[in-house]
Amino acid sequence: MRSRADQNTTVRMGLLQIAFIWCRRVLASWVLLSGVLTAQTEFMSLQNRLIEIYNENDSAVVRINAFYERQDEGSEEKKQGIRVATGFFVSRLGHILTTRSVVFDATQIWVEHDRVAYPAMLLGEDRRSNVALLKADLLPENFNFMRLDNTTELPPVGTMLVGISLPLEFDPTPSLGMVTGYESSVYQRAFQTTHLRTNIFFGLGEGGAPILDLNGRLVGMNVMTLLDIPSSYVLPARALFRIRDDLMFAGEVIYSWFGIEGRETTEVVRGSRVVVDEVIRNGPAEEVGLLQGDRLLAIGDFEIRSPSDVRNARFFARVGQFVQVKVLRDNEERVFTLKVSKVPEEELKKLAEDAVPHPGDSDDAAPGSDQTPSNKGEISPVSAPATPD
Repeated sequence: MRSRADQNTTVRMGLLQIAFIWCRRVLASWVLLSGVLTAQTEFMSLQNRLIEIYNENDSAVVRINAFYERQDEGSEEKKQGIRVATGFFVSRLGHILTTRSVVFDATQIWVEHDRVAYPAMLLGEDRRSNVALLKADLLPENFNFMRLDNTTELPPVGTMLVGISLPLEFDPTPSLGMVTGYESSVYQRAFQTTHLRTNIFFGLGEGGAPILDLNGRLVGMNVMTLLDIPSSYVLPARALFRIRDDLMFAGEVIYSWFGIEGRETTEVVRGSRVVVDEVIRNGPAEEVGLLQGDRLLAIGDFEIRSPSDVRNARFFARVGQFVQVKVLRDNEERVFTLKVSKVPEEELKKLAEDAVPHPGDSDDAAPGSDQTPSNKGEISPVSAPATPD
């Protein structure tokens, strides 16, 4: 027979095992609960941040009502209607950015803020980027504006974004998404500079919506939405800064020109797949000695890896500016300093032919593009919005 001491030891061991199992379960429950609480805390923190971003910026967003008259070919009857978009203030003086496709031929423009409409004038528009600059003739009593940053870099893929728009007749409405990619072309047509692609879908009246990151910084503006997949294209803030300044001071975007045509190769040398395919006669590149076959390594601050880098360098270069062009010729690096000139009219036509078509272009809008005059941005019959007393 087992002694009483052995029996007591067995009982103690059993109790210890039960206590150990109980403690392990309590610990597992605590860890699980802690994880749930942490996740809940992080979710609440994100939710509060989104609310802050919306509250800080919703008063900068306006609805654009563009009245137009159109006479179809072969008809004496004039059609009237309104195209609708979103826009946002970018200065205390009442400057507003929106999509060009809605206002380019407007006879009257009203900007609606807090359900009150104020007259506005078109200062300038750019067909290639689908951007227009307006100025409100009268300013709302309480409005905010968004600051454009010339140094804002493209946010990484996966960055969370917040869009604020005015769909249909709703108040400013936030949308949540993320950066899903960078695009230099769509439908085999080239953007003038690299755009962001986001999974935020913008519908009726939402073209021209501002896009912000979780720091509340303006990332860009929606200029095109695809209908077949939930994707939108965003013109980055740095590009908006450049376009805003040109439209404000010149009434048009002054595009730059290097006088070269690049060609993409399958061979990668020093990280570059681009060689000079043509040097335009009497252009800036010819004047400094660039030659056909030179491999482009860098233009100004832009390292050249693909043709889109050349377009970016050209887009951000200013007429009259001197930029350094680094090339590889006969296995030797050479640097040329050229003076950027304004793109000649014949070259500007080539840029237009290669560029992404936007609604309102002479040819029909690109498939799935934002605010096509025949459907998404057009409302009829005309009814005037409320105006301030």
